[in-house]
Amino acid sequence: MQVTNKEMDFIQRVIKTATLVGIENIIIEPGKIRAMDEAQTVVLFQNNNIPDLSFGSIGINRINTFNDRVDLAKNGDNFKVEATTSGDNPTMGFDRWDPNTDDRQPMWVRSLLFTSKGMKIEYRCASPKTIKAPKQSAGTIQFSIDVNPEMLEMIRKGKSAMKSKFVNIVGNSEGASIEISDDSSDVLTYHFTDFINTTGPEPDFSYKYEIDQLVPVLKTNPVGTIAITARGTLIFDVNGIDICLMARG
Repeated sequence: MQVTNKEMDFIQRVIKTATLVGIENIIIEPGKIRAMDEAQTVVLFQNNNIPDLSFGSIGINRINTFNDRVDLAKNGDNFKVEATTSGDNPTMGFDRWDPNTDDRQPMWVRSLLFTSKGMKIEYRCASPKTIKAPKQSAGTIQFSIDVNPEMLEMIRKGKSAMKSKFVNIVGNSEGASIEISDDSSDVLTYHFTDFINTTGPEPDFSYKYEIDQLVPVLKTNPVGTIAITARGTLIFDVNGIDICLMARG
């Protein structure tokens, strides 16, 4: 089965987004993207605007290997991608499959063959069943906050000045601020907006995130909007895909 250029572009967009936050294992299936890092601190989850894929589902690990082999094959003329598949239902993902009641098994890609003039190179995919990733979204969004370049720059400078790995995003009736603390409990505070859009109660929260995860995400759109769930999960759209950062304890 030939993988179209449009399908390959989509796969590579998902991989690019995952690489940004250190995710190495991805499931792309009918109507959904699911992925999570090994520490279970950051998730990709998208269940809308997913294109129809002729091959059903694909599990990708060894992301660096995938990228290296695609780049090598693309250097030649007449680049093409062929998929070897298993299963017979390209419209159902493993997240919805019940082997006790479903007669047909979800279709998934066992391997990809990248070819160009005079070259063939294979990439073996992972079974989507073996990749650990959430089956549901991060929860209901309760707060939305517009970020700005000044806030991003303060986080970067604050990390250096305070020698800290974490930043708190704090919300209350006066708006939103960041707080970065050092080992002596000294605190850097920066107020970056007077307005928080809320779908629930008056904002009164403080959630901690890892700076090295948050900064690369915000850099993709320094004037974007972060969404925060009732449990503190921060959601930010990158390349049309939701990146979900778990709040730290």
